Amino acid sequence: MALRINGAIVQRWTVTSTTFQTYTYTHPTPLDADQTIDLLFENDGVVGNDDRNLFIDTIQIGSQVISAGQRGVSYDRGALDGRDVYASTGALPWQGALRLTERYTYDSVGNLTRKADLPITYGTTGNGPHRPTTIGGQEVRADAAGNLTTVNGRQIVWNARGLPASVSTAGVSEQYGYDATGARVTVISNGVRQRVVGGLWEHHGTSMRHVYTLGQRLVGVRDVTSGTRTFLHLDHLGSISVATTAQGSVIRQEDDPWGAVRVPAVQAGHVPITATNRASTGQTRDASGLL
Repeated sequence: MALRINGAIVQRWTVTSTTFQTYTYTHPTPLDADQTIDLLFENDGVVGNDDRNLFIDTIQIGSQVISAGQRGVSYDRGALDGRDVYASTGALPWQGALRLTERYTYDSVGNLTRKADLPITYGTTGNGPHRPTTIGGQEVRADAAGNLTTVNGRQIVWNARGLPASVSTAGVSEQYGYDATGARVTVISNGVRQRVVGGLWEHHGTSMRHVYTLGQRLVGVRDVTSGTRTFLHLDHLGSISVATTAQGSVIRQEDDPWGAVRVPAVQAGHVPITATNRASTGQTRDASGLL
């Protein structure tokens, strides 16, 4: 079995087990969404009276686990020329490759109907043709103003100004408070109060952070308790892509098209940036799951 990235084989393993085993590879540089990952079956044949086949159960990139049989994983058989391609079941009875892709489909009015392995359905009356009714088989509800009230197991309550007042999901309950301008100033998460003062001070339970900005651009965070300073480097969309420390440590991450942190580069030392809860385009990540 071989691992190929962007057409180049970077790792080979000899598979001898008849049960599922784990094989790992650490890439020396960060991978991004434009790169192609293939798992190759290279030596199909007959051993004794047994036909040699390769079976893939799951592929894990960082913390993201992808089932080999889900949509977005295809089986390119034989010449690997894109002409003999099947939906993957995880079984490779012939030489070929499993290719990992993330596909999106849309209906005639432009609604997203599938995001990778998640089917999305829409209503025709009441909630209109563009508001989802189910995502991945789970019901989505909204109030009369169009605010999501039930999504992905989360219950969201909105205040009279159209701002989220509380969010509850499995094991997490948060309440939000705002100032007269609509800026969030308090978060109570499972009973622990967090305060934000002018966007420059963040008080989280027993810890306090001083946030540094240059104009409207976030540039750094200092943990007042430990004195640790983290310098933040933003991409062209205002999302934090790199964090550095005074000691020279470098942490990288990237967001997917939906604002979620993509699995960090599969490289030792690359982990999600935790010095701040600012997320895609500088928004605050919380229990709402809206980022």
